[in-house]
Amino acid sequence: MYCVKRRYCKKVCKQYNVSPSQIAYIGDDVNDINLLKLVGLAAVPKDGTKIAKKSCNYVCETNGGKGVFREVAELILMSKKIPIKY
Repeated sequence: MYCVKRRYCKKVCKQYNVSPSQIAYIGDDVNDINLLKLVGLAAVPKDGTKIAKKSCNYVCETNGGKGVFREVAELILMSKKIPIKY
């Protein structure tokens, strides 16, 4: 699984002319570790594995399936000072 995810990440980077440091990725388990270490924003849900949490730079306040994507998206928007409209 690691090779597939890493290969796809490289494909996406090439397609959109970005570097891995410009990619945000959310993962929660052992098979995500190598990609978590590669990207610029690596997030893990609150209920992710301990080893995944050690490999990321942001641990979410929410569990997987309970709004993790929204939390990460809002984090990115706030860091860019983009107003969040609901």
